[in-house]
Amino acid sequence: MLAVLFLAGCGAAGAQTAGVQVNPRSAPPQGARDGYSAPPPAAYNAPSNGYGGYYQPQGAPQQAVRGNTPEGAAFANWVLSTDPQHKYIVDAFVRDDHILGAIVSPTMTKGQVQQTMNSLLQGMQRTFPARPLEVITYYTSGDELAHSTWDPRTNQANTVWRQ
Repeated sequence: MLAVLFLAGCGAAGAQTAGVQVNPRSAPPQGARDGYSAPPPAAYNAPSNGYGGYYQPQGAPQQAVRGNTPEGAAFANWVLSTDPQHKYIVDAFVRDDHILGAIVSPTMTKGQVQQTMNSLLQGMQRTFPARPLEVITYYTSGDELAHSTWDPRTNQANTVWRQ
């Protein structure tokens, strides 16, 4: 099933504004190591302990660490390329080729976050097949918003919301 996410908000007089489109079928194929260039994220202050556990960057300290493997970095860059203005997805990173962390805009509704997480899980299934996957969304403050998991044995996704 092709799941295309189109986030839209209501503006004045009920007019809809365009949002980010995430097409899981456009996710990097398994083994992709490059090919996606991500625009730099909007300025935000990452918590000192990092998101989803601290990861020591290799290379220049100012370098954004999108993934601790080339495939993970390529996938995180793809995630950011789906929202080049960072209106909804502020930043993204992948750890160990099965955990995606996404920092989302505080203006997103719970429904928009859920749709985004579902689409991102589907994209991860293409890039990192036949393994348990996780998508964790964070507020820009570093606090966890929601955690979705996908089990390839049961083909089931589960989301837990944090308060």
